[in-house]
Amino acid sequence: MNKRSLVATLLLAAGLFVPAASASAQTATQTPRGQIGIRLLEAPVNRENDPRAKTYIVDHLSQGTTISRKIEVTNATLTTQTLQLYPGAAVVGNGQFAGVDGHGGNDLTSWTSVTPSLLNIPAGQSAQAEVTINVPKDVQDGERYAVVWAEAATPAAGGSVLVVNRVGIRIYLSVGAGAEPASDFVIESLQAARDDKTHQPLVRAMVRNTGGRALDMLGNLQLKDGPGGITAGPFQVEKGTTLGIGQRAPVTVFLDPHIPAGPWNAVIDLKSGEIEHSAQAHITFPANGAAKPVKAESLAAKAKIFLPILGIVLALIVGLIFAVRRRRKDEYAQVKADLKRFEEFVKAQEGGLAVGTTMPDDPVGAIRAAIKQAQRAGDDKTAAKLESRLEALLDRQAAIPRPALDDVLPAKSNTKVWPREELAKPKEQEVAPPPPPPAPSSAPTSPLPAAAAPSPQPVPVAAAAPEPNGNGNGNGHQREDEASLVAILRMLESAPPGGQRFALIKAARLHGREAIESHTQELAALPEDVRVRLLRAAPAQPEAASTAPSEIA
Repeated sequence: MNKRSLVATLLLAAGLFVPAASASAQTATQTPRGQIGIRLLEAPVNRENDPRAKTYIVDHLSQGTTISRKIEVTNATLTTQTLQLYPGAAVVGNGQFAGVDGHGGNDLTSWTSVTPSLLNIPAGQSAQAEVTINVPKDVQDGERYAVVWAEAATPAAGGSVLVVNRVGIRIYLSVGAGAEPASDFVIESLQAARDDKTHQPLVRAMVRNTGGRALDMLGNLQLKDGPGGITAGPFQVEKGTTLGIGQRAPVTVFLDPHIPAGPWNAVIDLKSGEIEHSAQAHITFPANGAAKPVKAESLAAKAKIFLPILGIVLALIVGLIFAVRRRRKDEYAQVKADLKRFEEFVKAQEGGLAVGTTMPDDPVGAIRAAIKQAQRAGDDKTAAKLESRLEALLDRQAAIPRPALDDVLPAKSNTKVWPREELAKPKEQEVAPPPPPPAPSSAPTSPLPAAAAPSPQPVPVAAAAPEPNGNGNGNGHQREDEASLVAILRMLESAPPGGQRFALIKAARLHGREAIESHTQELAALPEDVRVRLLRAAPAQPEAASTAPSEIA
């Protein structure tokens, strides 16, 4: 047979069957027309989430264990096919899973059998077989690879040459006592390049197997943050990359020919079975050839850094919210207590009790504290309500009769506090000038009788007698008034809350706001709430008082 006829026969057979080099199983429920297909019908229950176990025989067995799996072979050709079923050796290397030519064997093939070993399948029909793996008790731990083949042999013209075609199911068998070795991998780098022949852009992801099982890589690539903020993808990775234990190999992704050069943020997601990892790198496609590989940044590692930080931040936020709520709850409890105390003060006043004699605190101070706490809690409605109650309290206090100043103020000074009306009335002893001194005489005189001697005029203790002047404008009264106001303001500086403070404030108001504001030094020394109350209710002009002059003894 010449070379040309042999090549023609090979091409014809290749059109009818899956090439042996692919060593892949047909996973579709329907085999393509003109081909022979094979697929796995059973998978381990403990691997129901592993997509590889639904396509290949993937398992972990201890020594002395036997398993079986059903397979199905389909004849989609136009003629009856006689197929031989047998296990064949396989190797993993250079990123590929490859079956050994011929009927070569290894440890795994010696443990594997297929029943029946020969099938006659009419055109368009299918048949089932069973694969049994019996692991001996004395074998070493480790992973082995093999393929369950369905092979058809077609004689060439003249019968001198056979064209062999086969399809198969991969076997990944891990042997060892205990748990199965963990599977894992890392994405080391991303490299932008162009195909030497087609000039098509592509990305190579260098992947290293860091686990204890072989891996079949699947996944996709996305291009983000490109020129003008555009994105592209996802693009599926090329199938067929298999990594043995400890091996590293590139996983290739072919892109659209019209992809701009970049720069891009390339994000690749790769998985094998239930193991999945993502990485990213900034790449730019060269005009020709391949660019320098860029170290890939693991997104999982990045998440491991940010997740604890995020957890701490969330814990702080939750703690802060809890603390704020707890504080608001405590503040509202205090507000309620102050309101209750305030109501007790109001009832006491309405019942005729003097504030300061039966209650330990100042009602004005209590309600103002409640207003501040309501404002800190952000409750403007309650604060406004409390302000209204405060105004009502001040009005009630102004309407309640007060005891005389002599009854409520302690003896701290010899200064008299005169009502404004009384100060306006001239007093005889203050208006009348002192008698002129007697004229000097050289002759000795006899002392006057006691009855004829002039009696001393009464003079107020705190204020000096007014100095007489030509116009009689009463400057002496003004100085006495100023001294009285100064004395009241100084006593207010240390007066405790209650009736005494209220009486002092009322006495100071008699002098008028203008006179009070003129004493800036004394005002600055007063507590803020006292100063506000004093200036808020004081009239612009002195009030006319009808009460008798009170005295601070």
